[in-house]
Amino acid sequence: EAALAYLRMASQRALVELLPNLRSDPDPLVAAQVEQMIVEFGIG
Repeated sequence: EAALAYLRMASQRALVELLPNLRSDPDPLVAAQVEQMIVEFGIG
């Protein structure tokens, strides 16, 4: 979660590239945060 928050501030382009790969993260909190960011950035 902290890494996602950092990337959101430091490099949104890198974050947008990584998000689809993180959809299946085994941690439900991370997966939920990833889904929220995917919707927010509109990268379905």
